[in-house]
Amino acid sequence: MSDIDTAICKMGPRLALLSVATQFRDQADRDYITARHTYALGFADQFMWSAQQALEKYLKATAIFLIPLSSEDTNSPKIKFGKGGMGHDLVVIVNTLCDASRFDISYSEETKNFLKHVTHHGMNRYSQLFVNRFGNELKLLDEHVWKVRGQCFWWQFDPPRGDSEHGVDAHRWNELRSEKVSGQKPGRVQHEYGLLEAIMAPNAPKTDQEARRSLIRWNRWFFYSRRSGGPAPMWTDRAWPVWGSSWISRPEVVQVLVEMGLAPRDSLRASKSLSSGDAIDWTQIRFFR
Repeated sequence: MSDIDTAICKMGPRLALLSVATQFRDQADRDYITARHTYALGFADQFMWSAQQALEKYLKATAIFLIPLSSEDTNSPKIKFGKGGMGHDLVVIVNTLCDASRFDISYSEETKNFLKHVTHHGMNRYSQLFVNRFGNELKLLDEHVWKVRGQCFWWQFDPPRGDSEHGVDAHRWNELRSEKVSGQKPGRVQHEYGLLEAIMAPNAPKTDQEARRSLIRWNRWFFYSRRSGGPAPMWTDRAWPVWGSSWISRPEVVQVLVEMGLAPRDSLRASKSLSSGDAIDWTQIRFFR
């Protein structure tokens, strides 16, 4: 057992969970920086995988921060993180989090749509699924990481004692948290003591320089003193799946891949439609088995 684990065991349950949630968020920060670095390398699939990992950890860290323990609220829903729990679908995690938290947490439809898009890519580790890229994924990742990460901090469940006498009831306490989230301005600091903030701190060690460069390059949400001057290079917009374009129009090849379990069965229907000249609505192709 590490020194950190030993220290956590000595804490009370809530303090221990705050430590765990912070470690989750730090790992998400590392995944986010890794995603941005792989984008610069031109490794599109690796970028999307790391993006999915980052967003999943931000959301689960938020759940650990904001969902009460049974000792804190006996009426609070019980959340499972392992088998049979929230899983890896980012939209499912978001909906579970919003339903279970005592606070009014919400994510825009734009954020949910991006999370759905990233989930598709994050599940495609062996290039066995149809995926589409729209070319602007890095720009969207920066924007939605800012918005998702913005909810990822501890907020005391009840107003501090005595504040109710000065007009801070439970409803107003919830509003204050929402105001804190909406009041976050893009820049160097989003949360105190976050890993991204430490990497961009003026006194950050030289060993963090590469990570800082990967973080702020083309970034218009996280930056040291001013936004990046130029946009990130965009991938080509693809109207049909990036992977599979070399064989999707050949039904005989698709048939073999389906039999081997390397392609979803719906791809055979798509292949026959494509080879016959019919238009394909890729939104109707089942991405997941």
